[in-house]
Amino acid sequence: MSENSAEDNSYVISPVDDTDKYSKSYRNCTGLIVTGKEKGTGKNISFMSHQSPLIFSWKMPSGFQEDLAKQIQEIKDRCEDGTIDAVIVGEFMQKSKTSWNHFLVRICL
Repeated sequence: MSENSAEDNSYVISPVDDTDKYSKSYRNCTGLIVTGKEKGTGKNISFMSHQSPLIFSWKMPSGFQEDLAKQIQEIKDRCEDGTIDAVIVGEFMQKSKTSWNHFLVRICL
């Protein structure tokens, strides 16, 4: 599990595996859930992130983008083509096109 617990800019990214994942509350946070069908086994595998919305601003903590890119690459490598889905979740986010564009760039979609 990748984690940065700086008070205002924290994040957690789960491992890519077939276990159930959840977050109890997002309040002022965002999350990303990525799932796919594993090559060979046919199992549904996934990873989940939970992060401060400041992650997607210039205050982004060191390591988040790299950790997220690593998990995205792992699930792409392990899953059958055409089976990967991603969902962005969250409680609150600034209502601006700039914030949304920063988010999309950071998750490499």
